[in-house]
Parts: sequence; C-alpha cells; structure tokens
Amino acid sequence: MAYTQENCMDEVLKAVPGFQERWQEHVDYWEGEPAGLVLDMIELAAYTNEQLENKENNDLEAIFQLMENMLNTGSDEVKNAVATGFLESVINPVTADTEYLPLLTTLLGEKSRAYCREWLSFSGAQLPDLSA
Repeated sequence: MAYTQENCMDEVLKAVPGFQERWQEHVDYWEGEPAGLVLDMIELAAYTNEQLENKENNDLEAIFQLMENMLNTGSDEVKNAVATGFLESVINPVTADTEYLPLLTTLLGEKSRAYCREWLSFSGAQLPDLSA
C-alpha cells in the first residue's frame, strides 16, 4: 500500500485502535482544522512514548511496523512526517539509561533505525548503538 497525506492517519487509526481517544482529543484541540501531518505524527509519538515509559506493549509493535512501512512506501510528505514528527519525537527523550531503550531498539525497523542513527549523529546526542 502507498501511504499518502490523505490516507496516512486513517491507516494509523486502523492499525492502532488504542490511539483513537488521544487522536480525538488532538482533533478537538485543532477544532477540526488539519494540524498538519508532522503534528499528527508528534501526537502519535507522544502516545508511543507513554506506552514505552509505562511498559505497556499494547500497540507498540503495530505502531513501529506501520511507521517502517510508511518509510518504505509512503509519499515524500509521509516519509518526512514519520521521520521528523514521529521518530525524532520518540528518540529525543531517550538517554543511555532509559529503561525502555532495549525494547525500543527491538521495535525499530531497518529504515527507522538508520534514520534515528543519522538524527542522533546530527543532533550530537550520545546513545549506545541502536542495533537490535
């Protein structure tokens, strides 16, 4: 499937039913106006970070598999939103002693991991190798 700006969030909601309530709050906050795909992905990342921090694994595999698929087959807008909205927001709060770092490294797909490595190098952050 090719992911586009138009179908991206519908696909997220299908794959990640637990995100529905948070998504509705996000839509309500923007009063029905589009927030933009990057901000939508930042909202998904916030949901993902909560699951990681709370050691909940309800939707994590589905989220990371979908993000990897979007990086592989998405439009340029979708790939950009996944990278700069989702992945950067997921990786930015992580430190070397973050408890869920081992789980995160197993969840990252090949393209996601490569982007995170590049982002960490660019931002100057120090983390252990993200190899699974």
